[in-house]
Amino acid sequence: MDLKTARLFRGALDEAAQDGKPRLIVDMSEVPFMDSSGLAALIGAQKALREATQLIVVCPDNLRRIFEVTRLDSIVSLVASLPEALVA
Repeated sequence: MDLKTARLFRGALDEAAQDGKPRLIVDMSEVPFMDSSGLAALIGAQKALREATQLIVVCPDNLRRIFEVTRLDSIVSLVASLPEALVA
């Protein structure tokens, strides 16, 4: 996920957020790379969802360190797999 794809990603997050469901699961298990624009899209979504919807990210090991270094793991729920997200 980079500058090119982050805009589409943010649009999809915004659209999903309008459903008003209690959880929004973002499956990033197939994402090999993410730069700051992808992080910004997630942060923006988290801010928009803050009270109404819990943001859960399926985060593979290759991205987990990015979430930890930026402390994004303190504001979104990270899980290792989609089945884990579904029961979270």
